[in-house]
Amino acid sequence: MDWTSHIPELRELTIADQIRLVIDRAVPCVDLLLGYRGMQNNIKGLALSGGTYFPRDKDEQDLIDPDLRPYLTLLANWIYDEFQVPAKEMFLTPTEYALLRLLVFFVPVPGLSQHGKEIIRKANNFYREILAQQIKIQLDTSSMDQILNRMGDVMKFLSVIETAKNLEDEGFSVMTLFNIADMQGELPYEIHIRKGFTS
Repeated sequence: MDWTSHIPELRELTIADQIRLVIDRAVPCVDLLLGYRGMQNNIKGLALSGGTYFPRDKDEQDLIDPDLRPYLTLLANWIYDEFQVPAKEMFLTPTEYALLRLLVFFVPVPGLSQHGKEIIRKANNFYREILAQQIKIQLDTSSMDQILNRMGDVMKFLSVIETAKNLEDEGFSVMTLFNIADMQGELPYEIHIRKGFTS
């Protein structure tokens, strides 16, 4: 999430609000990244780091820890079916992806100060307007209906990524609480259960 250090609006937030936002929005930003990398590299599954991936193919999944399979299969199928395939079909551009990532990041989260929420909403509106302008420039010879349809298609990915976040939080919460696949640890607990709130 080091890319967030280049976002000017983040510096307008208090340190407490920055921490709360990054903890809550790290998962959906990573989900979007996994989907985008999978789309770019034609991976049928979750594109992870270092050239690894979680496959959709059942035979290839036999190599994966059986305790992780149900959760990862659900997440991989969701991101592939609802993001990778439609994004590839519509030729999602790098600019649209970059702006989508900002829109995924700038969402008010529980525990933010009122001032922080205002900054987040303002930033979300700003980047949404930039996205609309970019699509309009990109489709300069197209009708207004085509421009609006593309904007709608890109914006639909926001709910897809939020659903992926919820699937991930639910899966990791269960795995962390019951120590499935040795997931009990500070980082999974902090990100998927406590979410930065003090106990």
